[in-house]
Amino acid sequence: QKAMTQFEWHNGTVKNMHVDLPTLHNYQKQLGQAVRTYEQRVSWLSSGSRRIWGTVCEMRLAVLVDLSEMNANYLVHVQHSMRLLLQTQLTGKESFNIITFGMDIQAFRPSPVPPSPENLQAAWSWVLEWRCGGGRDLLGALRLLLEDPEGPPEGIYVFTSGVPDQDLIKHLVAVCGYVEEANLGQEVRLHACLFSAGGSGSGGGGTSGPACYASGAETAEALRALARAGRGRLHCFSEQG
Repeated sequence: QKAMTQFEWHNGTVKNMHVDLPTLHNYQKQLGQAVRTYEQRVSWLSSGSRRIWGTVCEMRLAVLVDLSEMNANYLVHVQHSMRLLLQTQLTGKESFNIITFGMDIQAFRPSPVPPSPENLQAAWSWVLEWRCGGGRDLLGALRLLLEDPEGPPEGIYVFTSGVPDQDLIKHLVAVCGYVEEANLGQEVRLHACLFSAGGSGSGGGGTSGPACYASGAETAEALRALARAGRGRLHCFSEQG
């Protein structure tokens, strides 16, 4: 015998509803399967290098790495993050390059190279030589890529523990404006990877450095705006995960 149950609708009205038990059980089964699928996907996206960099989809990419003095105490985490990326997500890509910005702006190679075993090993050897110092000239590093006569990469991954060392608002507005303008007519995706050093959310962890500090929320919002300007994603992680 069918029984009607009163159910409050989304607009506040009350409806009389009947639920067939076999149909309800089938719905619950499908819902459980969908939830497990999402949980497996989230677990996969949260493992290995994907936890830090997300899924690297572009075939031609460049990685911008923050080697400012603010990261001096966390260099091992920066290097570990690069090792995971080199080992797990670059094989099969068309080309890659790595740019560091700190005391100065340096590139792994003058132009992008294919991810051959030799080039990946050479890149890892170069990563092991990294030293931190100076500030964060993110705009200068981006210009090196986006104004390359040979053309920009398809994807740019900015790895940093905070905002640039110039004035927070002015510099980020300038960087976002530059990225939006440089992206006109080009298919470039810019992704920001925010490393919360020490879990403090202060955007860095050195004993000395830039005079401009930002809270964790301000740092994340500034980099979210940068990723949005570059039509990319923001990934946040800490030493603990």
